[in-house]
Amino acid sequence: SGHLHMSLWDKPGKKPLFYDAKAEPYGMSKTMRHFLGGMMAYARELSVFWAWNVNSYKRYAVASWAPVNVVWGRDNRTTGFRVVGDGAALHVENRFPGGDMNSYLAYGAVVGSGLLGIEREIEPPAEYVGNGYVATGCDRMPRALHEAIRELEESEAAADIFGANVVAHYLHGARLMRLEGKVAIITGAGSGMGRVAAQMFAAEGARVVVAEYDETGGRETVDLVAGASGQASFVRTDVSREPDAKAMVDHAVATYGQVDILYNNAGVMPEPDHSVIDTDVAVWDQVMAVNLRGVFLGCKYAIPRMLEQGSGSVINISSFVALLGCSVPQDAYTASKGAVLSLTRSLAVQFGPRGVRSNAICPGPIETPLLMDWLLKDEAAKQLRLARNPTGRFGKPEEIVNAAIYLASDESRWTNGAHFVIDGGISVNYF
Repeated sequence: SGHLHMSLWDKPGKKPLFYDAKAEPYGMSKTMRHFLGGMMAYARELSVFWAWNVNSYKRYAVASWAPVNVVWGRDNRTTGFRVVGDGAALHVENRFPGGDMNSYLAYGAVVGSGLLGIEREIEPPAEYVGNGYVATGCDRMPRALHEAIRELEESEAAADIFGANVVAHYLHGARLMRLEGKVAIITGAGSGMGRVAAQMFAAEGARVVVAEYDETGGRETVDLVAGASGQASFVRTDVSREPDAKAMVDHAVATYGQVDILYNNAGVMPEPDHSVIDTDVAVWDQVMAVNLRGVFLGCKYAIPRMLEQGSGSVINISSFVALLGCSVPQDAYTASKGAVLSLTRSLAVQFGPRGVRSNAICPGPIETPLLMDWLLKDEAAKQLRLARNPTGRFGKPEEIVNAAIYLASDESRWTNGAHFVIDGGISVNYF
């Protein structure tokens, strides 16, 4: 934890400036009230000084252990500011900073805002009694780094505390989100790994097109992104249909003006997909239509836009089964993912010289609804797959998306035609 406990003293007289026995409430002196008022008035615009990276904002979620609303209370741990102690020990705790804060900058921001409150005689709002997470009619902490950056850009208090040059320098560093200014199309973003990708890409500054067949799921993803102060829009997409693939790309260009990233994530893995000798042609065609034709059509319409821009990144989700045989076959799925891997290499050779990179990710079994709904019905199949993994568990969606963020960012500008195997070690396990 990085909470900051603050009090002021008159050093020569060793007098606590926050305590006045005659004052109400709780003996809070006028100096303490104004100090608290300043901290509260400027909390949002100074938040980036104690929550300085993308991950810092994951803690500002309702019902987490960190407060979210700019309210104060007497010994109330759900409020952003907590008045504690009695008599000379009376002080205020700022509960917003976390353990990842820059201690010097956070301290400077908190003390500086409090002193501005004293100078400007800022009175705090009334005490909040109850669950501070559900407080209304008050400021809320920024939900994401880019929201905090916007607050700092408009802050006069920050320049008064630190100086305009320091603020400008800090803003420059804070703005360096990995996908800032980029537009990403993510197919199958209405649930599972696609939804996680939309949230994580937006948190890194990307504007996200949620391309999803299920309208309810797609719009829920947009709402989740917007709730974290990200930017996203929904377009209903059946990736296997050419008109939908074209409309998906047209939507991105019309809405955001460009296409920088195509994340071909949509896929199906139907339960009747078994060996070639007992899989229906209809099942085979269904899998190929989504898993392979969907990638083909997305690339067909997105890559020309990228070529016009002179840059772009295509990220195709293949699978570790594209590289290995499986004694529990899903041959349509396996064939589709092998084809995606081969197609990725061809795209890399064709369009790499013109600035468009193409790479594939080959995940092992990931905890998504696509897999877990099936395995929960078959405990033997679940245990069989876990037994082959040296880590003893399935992967998490974010463990795949982290690799996709690298491939989407400029950090990977010399990564082209690669396939990343992220499977916990399944593919290297002989016994």
